[in-house]
Amino acid sequence: MMVPILLTLTNVYEGASIRSEADSWKYFQQGDHVRLYSKQGFMRGLEDAGFRVNQLGIDYFGADLFDKHGIDPRSVLCVVETLSR
Repeated sequence: MMVPILLTLTNVYEGASIRSEADSWKYFQQGDHVRLYSKQGFMRGLEDAGFRVNQLGIDYFGADLFDKHGIDPRSVLCVVETLSR
């Protein structure tokens, strides 16, 4: 999943009343978005939906792979798996 995560947020920011594309750009940095996620809020949402979240970085994947795919070396990729219920 790719979602807009803003590391300075502590909660998910949603604006249900924001309808125009111009306001979406102003508040969500994209014309078709309706929310910005905090990292914690994104992780919590995945876990609440029944996923285990594994946070993997450059130490796991290797610098060559990050470089090949243009991934910032500070990035953490969240790999999820379903939990048995």
